[in-house]
Amino acid sequence: TCVAGICQNTPLSCDDGNGCTTDTCSGGVCTNVCPAHVDVFPDTENFDAGFGDWANVTGDNIDWTRNSGGTPSSGTGPSGDHTTGSGWYMYIEASTPNYPSMTAILEGPCVDLGGATSASMSFWYHMLGSAVGTLDVEVSTDCSSWISVWNLSGDQGSAWQQATIDLSAFTGSTISVRFRGVTGSSWQGDICVDDVVLDTSGVAECTVPADCDDGLFCNGQEICNAGTCEGAPSGGVTNGTFDGSLTWTNNIPSDGSITYGGNLNVVGPDGGVQAFTWSSQSGVVVNGANLEFDLLSYTSSDTGDWDYPVFYLNGTFYGLNSNGTLGAATTGGTGGAGTISNDGQTSSTVHFVVDIDALAGGSGPHTIGFGVNSADGGFGAGTAVYDNVTPADASDPCPGQTCDEVNDVCIP
Repeated sequence: TCVAGICQNTPLSCDDGNGCTTDTCSGGVCTNVCPAHVDVFPDTENFDAGFGDWANVTGDNIDWTRNSGGTPSSGTGPSGDHTTGSGWYMYIEASTPNYPSMTAILEGPCVDLGGATSASMSFWYHMLGSAVGTLDVEVSTDCSSWISVWNLSGDQGSAWQQATIDLSAFTGSTISVRFRGVTGSSWQGDICVDDVVLDTSGVAECTVPADCDDGLFCNGQEICNAGTCEGAPSGGVTNGTFDGSLTWTNNIPSDGSITYGGNLNVVGPDGGVQAFTWSSQSGVVVNGANLEFDLLSYTSSDTGDWDYPVFYLNGTFYGLNSNGTLGAATTGGTGGAGTISNDGQTSSTVHFVVDIDALAGGSGPHTIGFGVNSADGGFGAGTAVYDNVTPADASDPCPGQTCDEVNDVCIP
């Protein structure tokens, strides 16, 4: 114990009561430090170069072993490490005489969370076999009393799995973390760990893309980027084959209708008033490419050229011509805005190619749409059928197919 700033000339006199520190007395000055200390984050250890700041401790039954490749016993252990498959990992060998219920403790460095507001630990584990015991992660602020913050028992399959633990409850202090493994009832129960990361960024919201799925149908593959969920790069049109209404917004006046089912079917109103009926999608970026689409047909029981199909771009409607070009901009008046109308119906597919960046005078993002104008609405309804809008959004994994929502995997 230091008295009046001077300590007895023995390490015991400098004991600070914290089992995590090494206590020394030099020149009358006590020093109490952790043998290994982490205060720069993230701190990673893949055991390829050795134990790093991790070590076996005394007071348990058996040790953790650093290993590369498979473990000696059949039916348990991995074929290689998690990092590359050819590197190193730590494991508990469960073969005789290391079972049953033998404990092995692998202790990590002191972790300084004094200035942190959040903290986490992640690692990969492998627990394969018919007699796998238990793996605990324990935390201590004094290396004397330990708290279990995560544990798992039994066979977890043949693949490496990741665990992420929120350590934010320990911010403001210095902690030590350790793995505590206990073997099972027989030799077929090796326990392995690899790629340990201590960080102050808190718990990542994802580890694999499936963690980021938003439950929407084929709206683009979600990705996990360094623990953060992101959408795949945007661009183009999502669900341009109209397999359901998702990503499309209906704009339907009284007596109009819109249906989906492998194409877009728009029926204008027949209620005696002028109105547009259209389906739209916002956020479209084509990066200089042309927008292309098919008008499969336009039919009407009305006469004259008062009703007609329309293309919508950023608040402006355009008529459609039978040669695959856009007609005039229109506010919905009579007289037609393109050659396709009640007076120029078509049952054959007309393919359109539109430079929407040039038409809009900018690169977007744009709002596009497809529909029908009814100039009088009182003498029969016009019906337009659209399909095959491209370029497809790069994040839409399967236009024209069924999508597995969890993984955004295409199913023909």
